[in-house]
Amino acid sequence: MSTSGISQELHLSPHTVRDHIKAIFGKLGVSSRGELVGQLFTEYYDPAPLPPSGPGRRG
Repeated sequence: MSTSGISQELHLSPHTVRDHIKAIFGKLGVSSRGELVGQLFTEYYDPAPLPPSGPGRRG
């Protein structure tokens, strides 16, 4: 949701919403909404890579 959409939904000023979003980003160590989505995807949805298999290995 956009900043203005959040501010309208919660009846807050866009400035207040931006401040809260920046605080959340800081606590999570990200700097954008896209980076947050990528981090969440990697952490919770991206399956762990399979170990390499090759000659002499049984998988």
